[in-house]
Amino acid sequence: MRSLAFLFVLACSSDRPAPLQEAAPASLPAPAPIIAPAPARYPEAAIEEAQRSNRNACLRLVYKRGCSELRTGTITAHVTLDPAGKPARVEITGNTVKRDPKLVADCVEKDLATWTFAPPGEAPPGFDMTLIFSDMC
Repeated sequence: MRSLAFLFVLACSSDRPAPLQEAAPASLPAPAPIIAPAPARYPEAAIEEAQRSNRNACLRLVYKRGCSELRTGTITAHVTLDPAGKPARVEITGNTVKRDPKLVADCVEKDLATWTFAPPGEAPPGFDMTLIFSDMC
């Protein structure tokens, strides 16, 4: 009898872990959307002020032979400023001028290099600007 009692005690006080139960898969919370801050830009108001305060010497090129032949369209330039607001680099990136587009683009590239802009401060020093060449005829 002694052996039966021993078996009973052994079966009741076993240190074996309880059988594992499969847990329901944990659902992970949906990741929060990442909202990137808008990239800083050179102020549009500073570009507009530079266009008002600097003389565009290339506007005279609109009229070739009076109103009989016009050089109209747009020139887009990428301007990179030095810390003082002087153009360190001017690159023509778009040109829709009809009649002699290279002549007008070369003039704009040289002319913009002489303009004065507000110092960029903490803003990125590069920006695009568009100059419109239209006629008054």
